[in-house]
Amino acid sequence: MKAVINEKETPIRPNFPWIGQGENSKSLVVVFWDEQRATCLTSSGDYSFGEFYPAQMMDRFTPFTGSITLSND
Repeated sequence: MKAVINEKETPIRPNFPWIGQGENSKSLVVVFWDEQRATCLTSSGDYSFGEFYPAQMMDRFTPFTGSITLSND
């Protein structure tokens, strides 16, 4: 019998500012300016695009590795 364990490297939290994706809501993307301030880049649930929020829930986000395109459409 053979067992292979494939571990995924845990992302290291980048320096501020950084973009995070919600662990429970992948559609929620936020930019964290510092340990006190965050801005929503997407709308999801109770969170609206462009709104400022306290960054108290930063530990519930992982670094976002995709891309976001903003437009005036």
